Amino acid sequence: MNTRFRLMVFLSVVMLVSLACGAGSEATEAPAVQPSPPPAEAVAPTGPPASQVELGEVLREEGGGFTYQAPLGYDVSAGLGIVSMLAEGADPDIGPSISLIGGPPDPGATAQSLLDQLKDAEDTQLAEPVAVKVGGHDGLAADITIQRSGVEIVGRIVTVVTPENQLIALAGGPKERWEGELEPIFEAILSSITFFKPPATPEPIETPTVVPTQTPEATAEDQGDTLHQWAISATASSEYTDTGWNASQATGAPNVTECADDSKAWASEGYDTIEWLEVSYNTPVTPIQVNIYETFNPGQIVKVELLDVNNNYHEIFTAETQVKACPSVLTIDIPSAGYQVIAVRITVDQTQVLNWDEIDAVELVGYQ
Repeated sequence: MNTRFRLMVFLSVVMLVSLACGAGSEATEAPAVQPSPPPAEAVAPTGPPASQVELGEVLREEGGGFTYQAPLGYDVSAGLGIVSMLAEGADPDIGPSISLIGGPPDPGATAQSLLDQLKDAEDTQLAEPVAVKVGGHDGLAADITIQRSGVEIVGRIVTVVTPENQLIALAGGPKERWEGELEPIFEAILSSITFFKPPATPEPIETPTVVPTQTPEATAEDQGDTLHQWAISATASSEYTDTGWNASQATGAPNVTECADDSKAWASEGYDTIEWLEVSYNTPVTPIQVNIYETFNPGQIVKVELLDVNNNYHEIFTAETQVKACPSVLTIDIPSAGYQVIAVRITVDQTQVLNWDEIDAVELVGYQ
């Protein structure tokens, strides 16, 4: 795993479509009156002109900050700034399919930096980029070739960064269906895109005061009657590797200092799954607070449970997936618990965001 933004989410299954169909909401129809965007300048198509492609009504993706038109006959799924379009009867892993993902720009992001994240993508060849315009803004387009299950998949990626928006557009399918079919459809969709200001990113959750520890073994510090503990062991439903990103990375005090895809935090094997992480502590305590340090794609924790000394679980937190500012600390206060706790179990639902929620540390606060 590395920090190639969400582009690796696309490429690990070739397209986002197979994962997003059914997970997102219905596309939202835009207001009746829409400005006519200038056509996108892209790699010269060899099929029919984009103007001959029949598109549907103008749709609005609120989380992504853009409007678009989808081709008739495609299955469209949208939500959380992601739009996925799959050709009728197509294999979701091979296409033809088209994906759009947008939102506020990452700090320092450029169209080139987004493309650069793909340079070492496995089984993927990226051609030299050319300049394009999408929605009246400068961007870059590069042809891509992917070898997948013995099939050569051909397509194109387009990246655009504006002062208020970031957009990645990706199309791909079997080589024989690119020229003359998918390519002009993709160009027509790009020509239909306009931008508006996406919703502001939520403010980070305030980080609680943390009691420093020298080593994971020195996990309990006495603050009067209250103990602040870091986990001493951990297990998980899965882990990305048995070294970096493994469950034990969630033990001890936090050691990831910024929002990053960092091997010093736990990550599950898959990025589009429901997973759990359970961390254990040295000293049983009556709990009063749990602090969970999320360092990549926070907001996907949907349930937190406490394991008592009699091996019973107590649910203390449930929520829907909600994208948050990164990094983030989820603080859960626990009033009047009548039991002593030895472990915390955290459930993450990654089926909506389609990217890893990485957890660096879990603090248990309580008294003996």
